Amino acid sequence: MKEMNIFEATAMTSPNPLTLICTRQADGGTNPAPICFGSYLSFNPPMFGFATSAQTGVNARERGEAIVTVPGETLSQKLMSCGASSGRNTNKVEAFDIAMKPFEGSEIQIPEDSRLAIRLKLNQAI
Repeated sequence: MKEMNIFEATAMTSPNPLTLICTRQADGGTNPAPICFGSYLSFNPPMFGFATSAQTGVNARERGEAIVTVPGETLSQKLMSCGASSGRNTNKVEAFDIAMKPFEGSEIQIPEDSRLAIRLKLNQAI
């Protein structure tokens, strides 16, 4: 995966594809949640927004961080399983055998088959 600027990232994410929002659980694990309603809010400064009332929202608010990823094709069936279960009571990474890798500068891991990953720092929660 190569580093790119926010304008290059929009070419891969518009119109809004199914993305995985990865957040850190209280136990240190990663909760991958499929979301297709994330959006760029600003280019200067770069800002991205997403809406969820599930465990992903709880994790993002409590830890102030999330990583939005564009998953590769090998994750297509696993994404459906992730969307059908809650990170509140399921370790999705283990349950659905998702190979993960570190993301530089974060304790949150991302799926190995990620085409794009953007680290988000929480600015506001509504």
